[in-house]
Amino acid sequence: ILACENDRDTYRRHTVPLSMRSLAILLLAACPAAAVQQQRKPRAFPAAATYKAYLVTTPRSKLCANCTFEGRHHYNSDPNKDFGYVNWIYGKTNALKDTAVNFLDVFLGNKKEMFLVQDVGGDSDVRGLRGVKCMRIPHPVPVFNRSWADGAQYKGVVWFANRLSHRWSNVYPYFIQGEVAPSDFYEEVATGKPVGFNNTFELFWYDENEFFVEVPKDEQFLSILDANCTAPHQN
Repeated sequence: ILACENDRDTYRRHTVPLSMRSLAILLLAACPAAAVQQQRKPRAFPAAATYKAYLVTTPRSKLCANCTFEGRHHYNSDPNKDFGYVNWIYGKTNALKDTAVNFLDVFLGNKKEMFLVQDVGGDSDVRGLRGVKCMRIPHPVPVFNRSWADGAQYKGVVWFANRLSHRWSNVYPYFIQGEVAPSDFYEEVATGKPVGFNNTFELFWYDENEFFVEVPKDEQFLSILDANCTAPHQN
């Protein structure tokens, strides 16, 4: 970039007047690598995957401020299905052991439904045994943002989650869940796989060893239909 700036000064001092079009062409010819980098876009997000992820919210989060999440998830963004499965255990970051609870969201986009499975706790002599409340909710909004990277602006190479990564700003999460905001997105240089993102509400990253680009079986989503979930007014 510095070299381009120096070249620009050289052109300004040139004795022959140049049109803006000619100047732009000369600058691109002088710095083709810089032009290519500025135009770099994220790779197409995997259409389906199974993965483990981590999330830490900021004080600005209205869902759970200063909380830590960990869980295994999968999705299939085939437009004829639009399936999503989100399974977290979460709690306050500074007291995770004492506050951690489970929750599960299952999205059946083709049916425009969402299943919200809550952890209601309860006393039990059996370690790990907790009560469940499952609600079947209309969900007409999209599950996936297929224009997620249309406005991406390349910011160079950085370390993120201990991985050398390309960075973009003005990107949105592909799999829509929780609090959505313009984000910085990171893609691993070596593999091209998504690494994570951060925005005003959260820092999110994928487990390096547990991101599998494969199509989950439909049963992994449709099995929620056997969980006796009811509409909210029936709970």
